[in-house]
Amino acid sequence: MISKDQLNSLYRYAYSLTHNEDAAFDLVHDNVEKYLKADNTRIEEPLHFIMRCIRNSFIDETRKNKLRLIKHEEIKDDRNIASPSLDEIIIKQSETEAILKTLSADDRELLYLSAVEEYTVQEISDFQKIPRGTLLSKLHRIKKMLKRKFSSEENHNQNTPPSKGESL
Repeated sequence: MISKDQLNSLYRYAYSLTHNEDAAFDLVHDNVEKYLKADNTRIEEPLHFIMRCIRNSFIDETRKNKLRLIKHEEIKDDRNIASPSLDEIIIKQSETEAILKTLSADDRELLYLSAVEEYTVQEISDFQKIPRGTLLSKLHRIKKMLKRKFSSEENHNQNTPPSKGESL
């Protein structure tokens, strides 16, 4: 069967795709139900199977609603910006949500699987049936873009003069 921790993990995964609590809950519910009705004796990795089903359902729903997933264009940055690694950056939840909303669903999914669920790129590659090199380059571009956004926000905050009553 599926444990409570696995259900929570599936919900977080669905939420990373949809950014909507109700839609994430519906995705998990529908796909766990599909798994339970299916001949699951042939399924080796139930969690991966359900995650794949959730992803496919999300894509189907997106297409049905005629929403188009926008993929990031290749980001060119000729400047050498010295900034801490993405893993060392600590930010507020509201800033995170605002920045994550700028990412496409594919990019949010990849970042979620890599950073939150701590899957290796090879595991994600096997799971999604996408070449490892493609995922590595996408992850690199996402991290580079996020670093640039965080560093530009920090620079903006540092260059903003203090408001009334605020000390330097």
